[in-house]
Amino acid sequence: MSPAKLFYTDDIPTLIAIAKENPFGDLVTVGANGPLTTAIPLLITVDGDDVMVQGHLTRTNPQWRQSRLDLEALAVFRAEHSYVSPRWYRTSADNQHHVPTWNYSRVEAVGELEFFDDANDLLTLVTTLTAKFEPPAPTGWSPDQSPDDYISAQLKAIVGFNLRVRELRGIRKLSQNKPLEDRKAVIASLDQIGETTLASTMRSLLDTTND
Repeated sequence: MSPAKLFYTDDIPTLIAIAKENPFGDLVTVGANGPLTTAIPLLITVDGDDVMVQGHLTRTNPQWRQSRLDLEALAVFRAEHSYVSPRWYRTSADNQHHVPTWNYSRVEAVGELEFFDDANDLLTLVTTLTAKFEPPAPTGWSPDQSPDDYISAQLKAIVGFNLRVRELRGIRKLSQNKPLEDRKAVIASLDQIGETTLASTMRSLLDTTND
């Protein structure tokens, strides 16, 4: 699917927010024999103008050994998405002038990739990742609750990576090309089928100018 220019966005705060809210994504690299990809939790951080994506792979994953580090890598974050039926639209009573489509938001982070296996750096990374998903203390888990030798052994089984982002690009294909009546109808249908997060996102964009 190659979306129209209308759906592309370069609004950095919006792209960062989407990436932070949807941390389970894909690391995509190029190896000698073609593309390599792994689905993993990703941590995106911002320091001034610098944006970085971090994560880790198991040592048994060939991606970290086979990736060409002279070529840029790609981290992909996907937000809520859903099929959109032609029957949901209202501007054509017989639905003969609409076709099915898919609404979605996606963020791509492109940049230079480096791997690391320093134990202290890995511990900092996994501690930060864990804190992002675990509830706060005292109910949440953290690495310091396990024996040091156990955590040390686990860290030896992974390799961390930093993706220093050169470009952030995004697509928000959310029916912006449709008349307001149809956009509202799609939102109502999404609510009915339980896709409430996507419906809410679309509702927040209703003041977007229709082309």
